Amino acid sequence: MFGITLSTILTADDIAAAFARLIPPGLKIDVFPESDTPDEVGAIWAYLGKTNDPAWPCTVDVIYSDECDLGDYPDLRVAEYLHKCFGCNVLCGTYPFVGDLSPHDPYWALAYVNGHWYLTDTCDTRLMGPYTCGGGEIDPGTEEVLLIRPITVPNIWAK
Repeated sequence: MFGITLSTILTADDIAAAFARLIPPGLKIDVFPESDTPDEVGAIWAYLGKTNDPAWPCTVDVIYSDECDLGDYPDLRVAEYLHKCFGCNVLCGTYPFVGDLSPHDPYWALAYVNGHWYLTDTCDTRLMGPYTCGGGEIDPGTEEVLLIRPITVPNIWAK
C-alpha cells in the first residue's frame, strides 16, 4: 500500500486509465472518487482524496497485488508515470536511499517535480495542516512544499 499526492486534480477514470497502461493487461482495476471498498477487490484498488493545499489538491491511496509488477518502488514508478501522462508533480514517501532521516518525522517526502526527484519538507504547509496551536487556535499552515535537494533514485523501471 502507498499514498501519493498530486499537483493537479485527476479523476478516478484518469487514474484507472493510467494504471491500465502501466500494469500487465487484463488485471482488474478499481479506482474510486472517495474511500470505498469494492465487493471483489481487483489487482489494484485505489481511492482519491482531497487536501487543504491548492498546490497539491489530490491524494491517491493505492493497494495493489504482486501481479501488478510495480517493482521495488511502486509509488515512485507510479509518480513518474502519472507525470508522464498528465504533467502533474507528485509527492511520495521517503526511502532509505535518501540518507539519514528520522523515521518519525512525517514532514519529509520525495517529490517528482518537472521530471526530477527532490527531497522535500512539508512542515507547516496547508498540505499537512490544519495545525492546532497551544491555545486551541487553528493554523491552516502557511508554507509551500520546500524542495531541499535533488535526489538520485535507484532504477525504478528495472525488473
